Amino acid sequence: ALARCRDPQYVAAALRSAGLPAPAVTEAAEQSSPARRWLLKPRRSAGGNGIRFWTPKDDSWNKNDVYCQEFIEGQPLSLLFLGDGRTAYLLGGTRQLVGEPWLHAAPFHYCGSIGPLAAGLVQRPSLAALGHVLASQCMLKGLFGVDGVLRDGTFWPVEINPRYSASVEVLEHALGTPMLQWHAHVFTHHRLPDRPVHTADHSRAIGKAILFARADLHFPADGPWLAELRSPKPVQLLPGFADIPAAGERIDKGKPILTFFAAADSLSACEEALRQIAVDLDRWLFGRYTRTGSCEARP
Repeated sequence: ALARCRDPQYVAAALRSAGLPAPAVTEAAEQSSPARRWLLKPRRSAGGNGIRFWTPKDDSWNKNDVYCQEFIEGQPLSLLFLGDGRTAYLLGGTRQLVGEPWLHAAPFHYCGSIGPLAAGLVQRPSLAALGHVLASQCMLKGLFGVDGVLRDGTFWPVEINPRYSASVEVLEHALGTPMLQWHAHVFTHHRLPDRPVHTADHSRAIGKAILFARADLHFPADGPWLAELRSPKPVQLLPGFADIPAAGERIDKGKPILTFFAAADSLSACEEALRQIAVDLDRWLFGRYTRTGSCEARP
């Protein structure tokens, strides 16, 4: 299963055979149409690490380590499925935050999720077919994610994540669904559970974002995340912060610092709330720069 879903050419061929869209994949971008833009992508990576645009100078890359995928411009999205190796349910979707300057993320780096997507989008038959094809052709069981791009109303899958993906906790809190219970059900009962029914208020948008270091940093002992450390919330409640470093830990420029969360009445309002938290964290963490370009956080 892992070998199949991590073979971009196999996945693209399986999707096209089912009449579904798939970006072109090649090992010889220099011989392809000059009208296309190509991404050079590592075969083993996560979170967008190592992805960049292909250029004609990239003529000696190791095809065992990287491959070229057609660049699809549009809105980054992520879909979450539950499969049993034969078919799959689409549980929901999120908007992806990728390479966001306000989070100091590098290009193509994953830096957050906001969801759930509107029901009108995730209930499209083509998306249900996408999950069925991937589950059956790649024998995927349990939770799996599909990252892609929405362009002119069409979802183009660009990455298969055969695991618990970054959007799971966002959809759990937004939809009130026990994703891991359903995941376990597949392996204990060897079938999908009854089609899930969402129990939470669908008008509630949940977002999470990852703040990256805009300069070298020693993580301070004090900050707005302290309440989370002193009195952690029950797992069913949305936390304010996660992945909090130890006080004094050195974080190099460009590395992730911590994760933070927000809730609002809409996806756009949720993103605005995340942006404001990012501004506040920037002020707290990057109070003043030293002459070397590193940062001394507020005492």
